[in-house]
Amino acid sequence: MRTSKLVIAAGLIATPLMASAAKAAPSTYYMYVGSHSDAPSTSRGIYAWRFDPASATLTPLGLQARGSNLYHIWAAPNGKALYGGNWQFDENASYTDTLSAFDVDSQTGALRLLNMVNSKGLPTRDDHLRGGTDQVVLDPSGRIAVACNAVGTVAAFPVEADGHLGQAFFVDRHVNDGSAVPHQGHATGPMIHGAIFSPDNKFMYVADLGLDRIYVYRVNSSKRTIEAFSTPFIQVDKGFGPRRLQVSPNGKFLYVDHEQAAVVKAFRLDGGLPVEIQSVPTLPADWTGMKSDSEIQIDHTGRYLYVGNRAMKGSTIAAYRVDQSTGMLTLIDYTPVEGAPSNLTIDPTNHFLFSSNEGSGTVVGLAIDPATGKLSSSNAVASLNSPGAVRFVPAP
Repeated sequence: MRTSKLVIAAGLIATPLMASAAKAAPSTYYMYVGSHSDAPSTSRGIYAWRFDPASATLTPLGLQARGSNLYHIWAAPNGKALYGGNWQFDENASYTDTLSAFDVDSQTGALRLLNMVNSKGLPTRDDHLRGGTDQVVLDPSGRIAVACNAVGTVAAFPVEADGHLGQAFFVDRHVNDGSAVPHQGHATGPMIHGAIFSPDNKFMYVADLGLDRIYVYRVNSSKRTIEAFSTPFIQVDKGFGPRRLQVSPNGKFLYVDHEQAAVVKAFRLDGGLPVEIQSVPTLPADWTGMKSDSEIQIDHTGRYLYVGNRAMKGSTIAAYRVDQSTGMLTLIDYTPVEGAPSNLTIDPTNHFLFSSNEGSGTVVGLAIDPATGKLSSSNAVASLNSPGAVRFVPAP
């Protein structure tokens, strides 16, 4: 891939309002990256870099928070706190998966532990599938944190004004009604892998990989209530394994990548209920290797969609053009990446797609061409063993 510099669109006439907005926008950001900490990984928690979008450079700030497998993290909308899921891989009866809340020092980027709470990811007594907090997500208001637990529970926690997490006020355990089919590499049964809120914060969508279902919940962030939708879930193709989700910025469409089938499905949101309108592959038609979709991202304009394809050889990021009136996807191309792209994140400027590549131990910022959606290499490359989710917070 060629090295690319950002190109500012020509033909724009500067106005006082635009100049004011430009001054208000942060010039640099703290970039936080979670990690796996269990052997053979040498990582120990959450690491940070100072990211300069103008020069596409990363300045390492080192380890900011120690913790067990703080792999998936999420930043508060106001940038004052960071949250992570602690996944305990130890196979015994004494583990407790937790969520951790950290205060962000706006001047240095340092993280300070505020508190930890039980993520409600423990299995039932006779359940052979252990826990694992696979994702933590905050709602747009920053008042609710949600843990997606691999054992099949989705739990919601109040986020207090100072960033602390309260005890869970909502827990829904998905039940295997006997209809679940085997998924390669996973035990058969409920396995929640992702959640996303609608932009208007009225709905939450949850992907259950093990049951091949997308669950729908009504949300009231001011009252901190979550309840099942009148149609609790929709069933997708058996064995496809829905993993992560994104809602278009206009709130009209839902996109879900499917780990086992290597497809991305597009849904029209009809009064909050997803209605499938398209299913497209995330790999070339002649692909014969491993299928394992990881993460999905939609850019801030809603024009481009990206899906990570993890493979031992030939890992790629698939890019699609989004028809914003119909929600339909059109393939742009596949961008090769070294090592499995386990997590994808678009930076606040919408100029870079960051890919955490576990196989190569790198976090790579790929420049997004605003005219085409194509990705190309940049100077933004960081080294980290077993990197996970990437999140940004404004820096002074």
